[in-house]
Parts: sequence; C-alpha cells; structure tokens
Amino acid sequence: MNNGEHDEVEELIREIASKHGVVVGRDDPMMMLHTINEKLLRNGVANQQKLLDNLKEELESISRGWSDDAKGKAERILSAALTASQETMVKSMRDGAETMANLLRIEFRAFLTTIRNTKRIAIMNMVAAGMTVFAVAMLLWGAF
Repeated sequence: MNNGEHDEVEELIREIASKHGVVVGRDDPMMMLHTINEKLLRNGVANQQKLLDNLKEELESISRGWSDDAKGKAERILSAALTASQETMVKSMRDGAETMANLLRIEFRAFLTTIRNTKRIAIMNMVAAGMTVFAVAMLLWGAF
C-alpha cells in the first residue's frame, strides 16, 4: 500500500471515529469492504474510460464517414453546377455566334447591293459619257 492509500485509510478511520464515535481498526471487515469498494470503483472508472474511448473512436469514425459523404455530395453538386454553367456558356456563345453571322449576312447583302447599284451607275455614266463623246464627234464632223 502506498502513502496515498495509507493516508486515505487513516483519514477514513478518523472520520468514522469522529462522526460515529466508533473506533475501527485496519483489520476490521468494514475496512476490507472499503478496500473492495475502492477496487471496484477504480475498475469501474477504468472500464468506463475504455467505453468512452471506444465511443469516441466510433463517433469519430461516423463523423469521418459523414464528412466524406458530405464532401462527395458537395463535389457532385459542384460538378453538376459546373456542367450546367458550361452548357449555358456554350449555348450563349452559339447564340451570339448565330446572331453575329446573321448580322454579317445582312451587312454583306447590303454591301453587295451597294456594289451592284454602284456598278449600274458607273455603266450609266459610261454610256452617258459615250453618248456625249459621240454627240461631240458628230458635231465636230458636221462642222468640217
């Protein structure tokens, strides 16, 4: 028995004597019951600590499982959101490209129409210039 246990036993004997007026010796059966009770309490505390440690490990394992599950779900949600975002971006780009292509077609048609009109005007100007040259030539021919 170490000093700590010896002091506890002496303190218990003094407490019984002061509260109950009974002197109890170290070899008294009541002291044996006290020793047994102390041993059972220490064993109970040790067992409870083991159970608490096991519970803690199990809770940590469950927590890790939940964490992994939540992480997996979050990754799937982010992946789905990214896919939807990419699809929306591709659709927007396709719509923008189609709009730009349509605008370019309209502008190109307008440009072609302007070129055709300019060509017609140029031909008319050349015909008019030719007629003017012909008329001047006829005037000059008639003057000689």
